[in-house]
This record gives sequence, structure tokens and C-alpha cells, in this order.
Amino acid sequence: MKKIVKKEDMSLKRYSIVFVVILLLSSFFSGFALADGEVTEEKVNLVSLGDSITYGYNLQNPQSEAFPYLIGDGSLEVTNLGVPGWTSGQLSNAVTTDASFTGALADADIVTLNIGSNDLLQAVGIQEALASGTFEVTPELQQKVQAAAIQMGQNLQGIIQAIRTQTTAPIVLYNLYNPFGSNVENEFLNYLHVYGEQVIQQVNTAIISPFQAVQGVFLVDAYTAFNGNQASYMIPGDVHPNVAGHQSLASLVNDILIDLLPEEDPGTEDPDTDEPGEEPGDEEPGDIPAEEDPEGQKPDEDKQVLVALGDSITFGYNLEEGNTSPSSSAFPNLISDGIYDVINHGYPGWTSTDLLNALKENPEFGTALQSADVVTLNIGSNDLLRVVRPPATVAKALNAESENGAIPPELEEQMLEAVQNLAENLQLILADIREQTSAPIVLYTLYNPFGESEDPFEAFLHNLGEQVIPEVNNTVINPIGAHYETLLADAYPAFTGKQADLILPGDVHPNSEGHQVLAGLADAALGYEAPVEEEPPVVEEPPVEEEPPVDEDPSGEEPPVDEDPTDQEDPAGEEPGDEEDEDQTPVAPKTNTENKLPLTATSMFNFLAIGTLLTALGTGIWVIQDRRNRRMLDL
Repeated sequence: MKKIVKKEDMSLKRYSIVFVVILLLSSFFSGFALADGEVTEEKVNLVSLGDSITYGYNLQNPQSEAFPYLIGDGSLEVTNLGVPGWTSGQLSNAVTTDASFTGALADADIVTLNIGSNDLLQAVGIQEALASGTFEVTPELQQKVQAAAIQMGQNLQGIIQAIRTQTTAPIVLYNLYNPFGSNVENEFLNYLHVYGEQVIQQVNTAIISPFQAVQGVFLVDAYTAFNGNQASYMIPGDVHPNVAGHQSLASLVNDILIDLLPEEDPGTEDPDTDEPGEEPGDEEPGDIPAEEDPEGQKPDEDKQVLVALGDSITFGYNLEEGNTSPSSSAFPNLISDGIYDVINHGYPGWTSTDLLNALKENPEFGTALQSADVVTLNIGSNDLLRVVRPPATVAKALNAESENGAIPPELEEQMLEAVQNLAENLQLILADIREQTSAPIVLYTLYNPFGESEDPFEAFLHNLGEQVIPEVNNTVINPIGAHYETLLADAYPAFTGKQADLILPGDVHPNSEGHQVLAGLADAALGYEAPVEEEPPVVEEPPVEEEPPVDEDPSGEEPPVDEDPTDQEDPAGEEPGDEEDEDQTPVAPKTNTENKLPLTATSMFNFLAIGTLLTALGTGIWVIQDRRNRRMLDL
């Protein structure tokens, strides 16, 4: 009896140990399942640099309502380094010397940059103007604003270069908006609006827009978003955006957010499915590879490539209202009836110096030129326009001309210096292009954007252009172009006397007709002739033959009608299409869902289920053994 009890005790201990081990294994594997099931997604780190706009100044809750926190619907990890009152110079110093800035940039996935408003507002003395309610545009003020704008451009370049030394993250650069809306009821505020339009558009075009040519910089157009919406987007009596304004600033980034986010590793599995990424050879039987698909459209491979280099004319500036990317209606896209795949490297505000620097420093230009079948070059207008662009310069020259009929020596000297600089740059530009490609180069001469006018200001610009531009074309562009065997597209005579028809009103840029003229000049230089569509030959229909009369059967009986052979019954009694073996039953096509596991078939669920089954199995064995031992005791 003791032996039996002892054996029972041993059995119970043995199965108890097994039971405990099973529970431990179940917990162990379940722990693995939980660990495997935990998905910790790291947020994208957004670093926002700027002034009081970035900070969210005068908002009730800046840390939730300012635009950086609204980007990505709040799904990003935001480091807001906007400081109220800062100019571009202060930010330029911070991104190179302040450890809080450099440390944040080192971990950035996306960087936003919104700076420069205070540079202009401080130069204008806007706080003093708003306090006094008076504002006057003087030559001294114009010079001060122009100097501030030039310095801002230099600071922006330094800021972007400093960011690039610390991170390769994409940089979203905001252009400037006009905080003053049109206000016909308040003459003072309306005057600020008009002057703001003049200055801000020039700064955006000449200083900020060129940065979109820098690799990894994305330009977003705050000016257009706020234009005409100041009453809805601005805090009343303030130059800062309200909540709606910040939402608009955020939406500009949201529109391109997919282009900014880091790309996922294509070899990783989709975390939401249990199916691994497709490997080569996993295609469905019905899939046709893209390169073998006869209906696949790959125009980039089939078309020849045209690389267009230049300024805002090449860009197609103002063909669409506030366009921040090259226009599809610009002349490069119209050349040869659009047969080319166009790479448009035209940038508003660029001079020959800007283009030369880009060819030397930006690898995108070299890559484009190496793939070029045709190159167009239209540069130099801004070299000359920048000399006469400040209104104070023109006013002074106009005054001097009215007094003694001569252009002031100072303006003449500045113009001569600009022409010499253009000549040097153009030679280097063409030499650089020739190193990259042997493709034909279509070189445009400069046109005079100012037509004849009774207005003294416009008439002065027209006359000055007539003196300078033909000289530049004849002594600089034509001989240098001939030396490098370029194809000449002579825009000057094509636009002379036709400015009213070919130039946008109140602008220096061509309208759509002007761009068609520029494209036609390239067609003539390249010897392109549009194919003439031949009218399809007229096919005469043959005369309808009359059917011979049908002889009636003298017996009065209708002739037998031949039966359609397809209507005859199969002697075997089978319907058409039953030729296949009767044992073959139609098989439903397989879908991708047939082999998918149910939603519960996750690794965590599987391990928990296994542990539960093992526990139940151990319990069952213990119960059976316990009953068997009891029977032995009863015996």
C-alpha cells in the first residue's frame, strides 16, 4: 500500500512539474509573441527655423496652433526654433554657432525655413510708420530696402549651406507674403499694400526663387496663398498670421509631404501584412513587365531631350498667376511642336553669374546636359535690368536726361560694367556646356521689353534699351555664339515694335504669343518644319448594282430554305461547347485572399494558442493519470 501511495505521489509530482514547465513555456513563448507584436514607429523629426511667424507669435496656443505643429496633421516630432524679431543675419549666426540649433539639425528628417520678413520690415521702418500713420517712399528708403534685400539673399545662402553641413534632410523654403491687403477705405494701409507688392514680388523673384535650383530645397509659395486673403489670414492690426493663416502655411507643406518623407526600404516587409515584399520572379502569370508592355507609355525614353538654360523668360514667369515651377506653356515646351522631353533650368531673377555658378556647383546641370539632344540658352536680360531696376536710379537718369539730354555718366559706367561681365560669363557658360555635350546650342539674343510710349518713364527705358541692347547683341552675344558654333535665335527684331502684342502688360516677360515667337525662332535655327497634314483621299463609292428579279416558282411552292448548320442538333445530344471531358468542372480563379491567414493568425495569437493547448493537454494527461491511480488504489 505504501508503495502504491508512493508511486502516486511520484506521479503527481512528475505531472505537476510537467504542468508547471508547460505553463512556463507558454508564458515564455507568449512573451516572445508580445515582443514581436510591439511596433514602435519613430516619428519624423521636423526642425523649423525662422522668426515670429514660425514661433506662432500672438497666437493663443503657439505650441499647437503654429504652422510647424500642423504639418502632417500633428504626426511629426516638432522642434520649433523660431525666434520673434529675428532677421536672416541672426539666424545665419545661430545655425553655425548655437549648439541647440546644430544639435537639432543633426537629427532632422525635414527642415522648414521661413525668414526674411524682418529684414524688410526693419529696413522700411514699419513699426514707426504704423505708430505715426505716415509713410513716404524716398530714394534713401529705396536704397536701404535694396541693401537689406541683397544682404538677406547672402544670409539665406549661408543658412542653407550651414544646414547642408549638418544634415541631408530636405529643406522647405517659404517665400515672403505681403501682410498688408488692399484697403481702399484706408489710404495709408493701401499705400503700404502697394509698396509691399512692389518690394516683396521683386525679393521673391530675384532672391528667394533661385534657391529652388539648389538640390534638396523645396520652395513653397506663401505669397500666392496670402495674396487677397489678408483679411482672413492675418491677425487684425498685425503683420502675423492668425490660426487660419498658419493652417494655410502648413497646407503648403502637406501638399508636398510625400516627397519629403524618408523613403522606406523596398526590401522590408509591410508591417500591416504577413506577406513579404515581392521578389523578382513573384509576378502573377498575367503580369507583363513594363518594358515589354506594348501599351506602357514611356515618353521619356522615346523622346529626345531638350535642356533649357536661362532666367525667368525660359521659366515662363507669369504665364500662370504666381507660378512657382516652370510653365508648360514656356517656349522650350513649344519648340518643334513639343517633340522634346524638356528639362527646364530657367530660374526667375538669374543673371549670367548665377547660371555660371550653377553649372560649376550643381551636379543636376551637368547630368541634364550630358543627356541633352538640344540645348537652348537665353540669359543676360537681368544683367542689364538690375542696373536700371531701382526706381531711384531711373528717376535720377530721367532727370539728368531732361536737363541736358544725356545719360548720367554713373549709369553709363554701371551699364558698361554689366555688359563686360556678361561677355566674360557667356564665354565660360558656353565653354562649360561644350565640355558636357556636343548637342546643338540655340542661343537667343536679347529683346527690348519696353516699347515706344508717351509716358516719360517708359519712353526713357525704351530709348535706353534701343541704345544698349543692339550693341550687346552685336558685340557680345553674336560673336561669342559664333565662336562656339551655336545656332542663333535673334529675338531682338522679332520683338521690336511688337512689345504691345508679345509682352505681358506692365511686365517685361513675354505673353503666350511671345513664347510662341521664341519657339518659332528655335524651330528656324534647328531647321524644323512642321509636318503638313495630308487630307485623306476621297473614296468614291461604287455604284449600287440592282439585284436581278427573282423568278417565281411555277408550281407555286416556296423553295426550300437551307438550314443554318449551326442550328442542327448534335447527334450525340451535346450542346456546342460541351466537347470537354464531363468530369472536368470549372475551377474558380484563385485570388490573393485564398492563401491569406485570418486576422487572428498573428504570431502573438499563435503562441498564446499553442500555450493554451499545451496547458489543456497537460491538464488532461494529469486527470487521466489521476483516475488510473485511483482505480489502482480501489483494487
